[in-house]
Amino acid sequence: YAYYLKGTSGALNGWGDGVGRVKGGDAGGAGSKACAQSGSLRPGQGTDEARNSELASRLATNPNWSWGGVTPFVFEPGGALSTPWGPGEWGFVPAPDGPGKVIAKFVGTPHVLSFETAGEGAGAVRNGMFVSERCTDGDMIVGRIYAELTDEDRKKLASARGG
Repeated sequence: YAYYLKGTSGALNGWGDGVGRVKGGDAGGAGSKACAQSGSLRPGQGTDEARNSELASRLATNPNWSWGGVTPFVFEPGGALSTPWGPGEWGFVPAPDGPGKVIAKFVGTPHVLSFETAGEGAGAVRNGMFVSERCTDGDMIVGRIYAELTDEDRKKLASARGG
């Protein structure tokens, strides 16, 4: 009511997916532990941790993803991140909030990515999608595994890098 009828922009800030968000919680967003740790992100952190080995393997063998339907979004080796909006960095969320979570920083903003199984039954792909929550405002985006970079994708990345 306050958001839609009165134009109070902060009225929905305490809610994510219909569940009240508690400061210091673990669902992502401005108050989450993972977002609080994003300031100490080191590119490529945690890639050698056994608890992330399955996800690390997925990102190494399939580094190309979409971000809200926009491609390319590429998890490069060593923690570099290539996006159409410019370069960034990524690393695994430190224990105890992982496994299966990545912090991605690009355009000056950290995001917590929670990886999930995409699809059902025999066609299901473990760690084949992620739900991202932007740390500044809790905005959510879905990302999906993306097979190969096209020539158009390569041009977008080169342009974003200033090349």
